[in-house]
Amino acid sequence: MKNNAHTRNQKVNRMLRALQANLRNLRRDHKLSQAQLAAKLNVDQSTISNFESGRTVMTIEQVYHLHLMFGDDFTCPCIDFILGREE
Repeated sequence: MKNNAHTRNQKVNRMLRALQANLRNLRRDHKLSQAQLAAKLNVDQSTISNFESGRTVMTIEQVYHLHLMFGDDFTCPCIDFILGREE
């Protein structure tokens, strides 16, 4: 896979879709509007909308902020790897 760009891109896209879905579901489960979550992250509401729809990608800093806010409920393969829960 190291030299197979297509396979890497597929894995990255799967991870991004999982991250987007997890963010949307957690936001709704915690009864937060996009505007409320945006205020907590110090971004615009449109930024949250764009994250959830896949129009933009979160920075690693924003992903970590979300993990700190939602704890282990905020999961995705990249977070699990960073926290040492997956190899």
